[in-house]
Amino acid sequence: VAGRPAIWGLVGLSLLSPQVASTADGGKGLNATVAIRGLTQHGKYNNALEDDGRHVDDTTQGATIADLAVTFSPTARDRFYTQVRWASANSLNNRGDFFYTAYGGDLEDQVENVAGRDRDYLREAWYRRDTAIGAQGSLAITAGLIDATNYLALNAYFGDEDRQFMNQLLSNNQSVQLPSYDVGGVAEYSTGQWTATAVYMRPKTPFGKDYKYYAAQIGFRHESDLGTGNIRVLSTLTNDRFRNADNTDDDARVQAIGCSIDQEIGPSLGLFLELGIQDDEAAVTFDTTFMTGLNLDGDLWSRQDDEIGVAYAYASGADNSRWDDVNMLESYYRLQLTDATDIGMTLQYQRESIPTVGDDQERFIIALRFNSVFSIF
Repeated sequence: VAGRPAIWGLVGLSLLSPQVASTADGGKGLNATVAIRGLTQHGKYNNALEDDGRHVDDTTQGATIADLAVTFSPTARDRFYTQVRWASANSLNNRGDFFYTAYGGDLEDQVENVAGRDRDYLREAWYRRDTAIGAQGSLAITAGLIDATNYLALNAYFGDEDRQFMNQLLSNNQSVQLPSYDVGGVAEYSTGQWTATAVYMRPKTPFGKDYKYYAAQIGFRHESDLGTGNIRVLSTLTNDRFRNADNTDDDARVQAIGCSIDQEIGPSLGLFLELGIQDDEAAVTFDTTFMTGLNLDGDLWSRQDDEIGVAYAYASGADNSRWDDVNMLESYYRLQLTDATDIGMTLQYQRESIPTVGDDQERFIIALRFNSVFSIF
């Protein structure tokens, strides 16, 4: 089975490593972090077709990943960051005509020709400057190769496909344009419980045309007897470089609004909700996405660092889309083995309705995954 021997070899290597997970603490100095990851997915398919019209057979496939992130902070307020990813194989992401992939992160096909720029493996490279403003305010300016998903529509309980929900539909808000690994800048202002974020990027459309991307987000963090909660509201807009809904010209804008909410309910339960609405002036596939779910902390069963997540997601097809809708259920259990290493199991059920195909296509996926993240200096 593709990827499986390498995964378990990496598991053994990482468990023997005496090093533990480390992140930059905001001080001065040089820090390098390595992440070794592996996943194996087994898929059972119903009414699903390959591109050539053949039915998709039940199958098991995997992938291995190695990430390297280097941070250099010459002062407490200045930071240089570079991140690269290497990946082998694509697990089940290329099986069947499913719009949302079974793993929402970057695998072999995505780490080559990154963002359509003839660049391999290098995903992020940026400089950040933090400045204090008044007694409570702060302003952070970031510029370089950036990933919009690190700044917009964040949520405490989903958005990390390596440690939380694995499916692409639950990896980020899919009805709000969130480009990754391209040139741009970010301004983040915070004061007290409020934050304001603005993002500008110059990515490429799926047809290879450069376009301008703008996003603005307001966030509010609150504390109550229930616990900590976050509300984020954002809006995104591009210039008119996309195919219009009639597919007659590249003269349409892509614009969307979204919100992301997460809320602690006591010490061991968390709830989340996310909504995205996309204008269908352009030839978009889905114009609305909705997701909700819960998170259970391992304190409930005396495993403080373990975690369970359960979620439901729905996507509604745009007027001119070949898809009617998508329904998705996913759950995961993450077992923390050491400070640096965790393993997990995920279950996914995905149903996509394509009227021209006939019966809805379905897949059920059970997956094992592994992560080890440690500092090398």
